[in-house]
Amino acid sequence: MSEEKIERSVEKKVEETVEKVEEKVEDIQEKAEEIVEAKKSKLDIAKEKIDKAKILTAETREQIETCMKNIDSDIEKLNIQKETLFTSALQPGEALLKKIGAAKEDLLAALPESAVELIDLDEDKVEIKELSSGRFKGFFFALLAGIATFMGWAFTSSKTLGFSIPPEKMPDFPRLNKMLEWTSEQLGLGSNATIGAAAVIIAILLVMWIVYSIIVSMRASSNLRVASQTEEAVTLYCTNKEECKQKMELVREHIQNSSNTLAKYKVLLEEQNAKIRRAIFLEEAEEFEGLHANSKVDIATTQHLIAEVKKLLEVPISEAGILTTDAIETLKKANKSVNDHILKLYS
Repeated sequence: MSEEKIERSVEKKVEETVEKVEEKVEDIQEKAEEIVEAKKSKLDIAKEKIDKAKILTAETREQIETCMKNIDSDIEKLNIQKETLFTSALQPGEALLKKIGAAKEDLLAALPESAVELIDLDEDKVEIKELSSGRFKGFFFALLAGIATFMGWAFTSSKTLGFSIPPEKMPDFPRLNKMLEWTSEQLGLGSNATIGAAAVIIAILLVMWIVYSIIVSMRASSNLRVASQTEEAVTLYCTNKEECKQKMELVREHIQNSSNTLAKYKVLLEEQNAKIRRAIFLEEAEEFEGLHANSKVDIATTQHLIAEVKKLLEVPISEAGILTTDAIETLKKANKSVNDHILKLYS
């Protein structure tokens, strides 16, 4: 076989080998891109979950805050109603009872504060972490992997060729050329520095791409796991807060009903106070025993109304946003007493 045919055969073999290497590299790159694209999808899913969690948390928090503001407004109205009742009906009524000698020992020295304890919005609060694509970290470690690959190749080729490590001078292009030629020979492509350089570059890029893909893939999986856990925690948080919101609605309804009941007691006690003043003035009595029988009945009614309304003023309404049993029972009894009195007036 002539030298020309041998040269053509070698060139053809080199071209075929290079084409095969390029095809394999392209296949690997395509698969790597598919992996990264799939991980991007995971990242998108994770971000959607986190965004939904943020929206759901914000909406729930806003609803609870609105409910709490409404309760604060109702408490303010209740306190105004209490203050009016205390100054215009309770205090004058007890002063009249004391004057006639019919006052009980449990006189109200001051108006009790409304004991309304609401929930803590920050209790069981879910920390929503921001997600990272991992691309910067992937690029950093890919760069380190590329440098390590180059250093490994340089060390192996230098040691095999008997070169000193480290090089005596930098840069040493003749030495580099021999190392690249040796690389080409190891691939069975003859002593060709260009092919060796291409092979080294392709190997470095391939390693960098693989490392980058792995880092991004791990970060995407981690993001999806964190997002799913956050979604579950936020769902539980919002469910609990929704239950709290419903319980606080009951507290608000109780406060409003209490205000209406206190308004009734105010009107009735003011009327009872007027009756006692009339009795004291017209009957000229200085002691309870000196009053007319009907006046004594009025005083007993006043004592009963004052006793019931005092209980309503003193009992705690809620604890941690939950309506207390005592508040429910006390309001029931107070309503029954005031309604029974009204029925007697019109019977």
